[in-house]
Amino acid sequence: MERPKTEEIVPIPKPGSPFKTFQDLPNELYDHICDELVRATESPIGKDNYKVLKKYIPRHPYSNQPPELGRIRYRHPLLAFAAVSKHYEAVVESWCGRQCTSGKYVVTTPLKEGKKNRSQFLYRLWTQCAYCHVRSVRRGTIARFLNLCANCDKQEFPKITLSQAKRKYGLTEEQLKDEHNGIRRGTYHSQGHDCTHYDLGDVIRYAERIHNMPHDVWLARKKHQKTSQEEAARAKKKRIVDALEAGLLANGLALRITALGPTVQTISTKSPYICMPAFTAKWICPEAKQPAHFVKYEYLLQQATVRVAYDSYNRLFNVLPTELVPANQHAPERSIPNFAKTLRVGPEWNTTVRNISLPNIVLFHLFTLDFSLTGLTCPEEYVHAYLSLITTWEPGKLDPTGNHTPWSILHYPIFIRTPDFPPGLAAEDDAIQRHINRLYSHYPKAKKIEELKAEVTKFLGGDWRKLADKDAYVEKFMRD
Repeated sequence: MERPKTEEIVPIPKPGSPFKTFQDLPNELYDHICDELVRATESPIGKDNYKVLKKYIPRHPYSNQPPELGRIRYRHPLLAFAAVSKHYEAVVESWCGRQCTSGKYVVTTPLKEGKKNRSQFLYRLWTQCAYCHVRSVRRGTIARFLNLCANCDKQEFPKITLSQAKRKYGLTEEQLKDEHNGIRRGTYHSQGHDCTHYDLGDVIRYAERIHNMPHDVWLARKKHQKTSQEEAARAKKKRIVDALEAGLLANGLALRITALGPTVQTISTKSPYICMPAFTAKWICPEAKQPAHFVKYEYLLQQATVRVAYDSYNRLFNVLPTELVPANQHAPERSIPNFAKTLRVGPEWNTTVRNISLPNIVLFHLFTLDFSLTGLTCPEEYVHAYLSLITTWEPGKLDPTGNHTPWSILHYPIFIRTPDFPPGLAAEDDAIQRHINRLYSHYPKAKKIEELKAEVTKFLGGDWRKLADKDAYVEKFMRD
């Protein structure tokens, strides 16, 4: 087949250009063109057809037939570029020969005589890892134009996930998914989902542009801010613990919080878990927020362990199996024991309730003793009364907690002493005193509590069944 003339297929640059024809372009531009043609083209070889497509059979560069790779006909843009003219063919051959010997994309080995440089280059490019040169048909996650083994893909093209980029570099999801942010990305299929990875270097440069400062400076500021927040949180917790300890001492209680389960367990106020949400949920109730609630809980529980035979309730029910701390031993300081304080209600009680809280039923027993409610003489009668009342106060719940009943920690009408400090304190101690007084300032005074107890006693009239009138009790005593 006769080759067309070069002048017919090579366009002429515009007037005023320093180059008469495209053949006069410098070699650096030709290298850049060939490099982009390789980068913009993915390998046609996949894992499924690698065994079939073992050999690349190029056609004549000026033939109308595209090159053939096994049973797939495929034409690489680099071959099309070489087919334009003999000058471009020489450019492509020279570039491919230099790539085969430089080791940039393929293994550095001598070229075989009698074979086109471009054919050898593409064959190596499509059948081996571009860095360690082992046999591989795995394409790079970001560099899709290269075959890369998993180790080389990880080392040569560091990547980061979306969640990691958001957490470590302070970027939003919208910023990372913006198509014009200049961040290279790659998608691969894993466990039925498409996962996207972002180039680590591009993410760092984009984050520096967004934050308008070097990443090291931004990271140092972030660590300083986090440290300041942690110190503020520790200082706040220390103030709460100081107030808690002052309240316990004011009421003649030890510096500990008691848990009521099959055994009496305690945790020190110095424990790191004091005042944490998990602690209030496991040991007291999620609604307990103020030191006064903790002091009130400890004060009531100390009375309940003396005046109420709580062991009788453990014998009536099946205690839910949990990890227990041995009797007469303090709870570990580094963990919150998962003690059993929930009782399973069986079908013999003829109720829709499934589980009940042991501390809450003990506080109900104590409530009946404080307000002289008659008609209940044995633990079975107390349980029947509790089940009938709890379904009224928390209707429809299979696992009622009783956190908003009249005998709960939040609403039990009992007075606790607030801390009283002597005069002449130092400036720092005076600030602590003011803070502690502010934490206890919401708690009612003794006179108001006595008046409330007198009104509750008059309303109940010694009959525990009056507690079933939820609307009237809430209207009179729990409206605030």
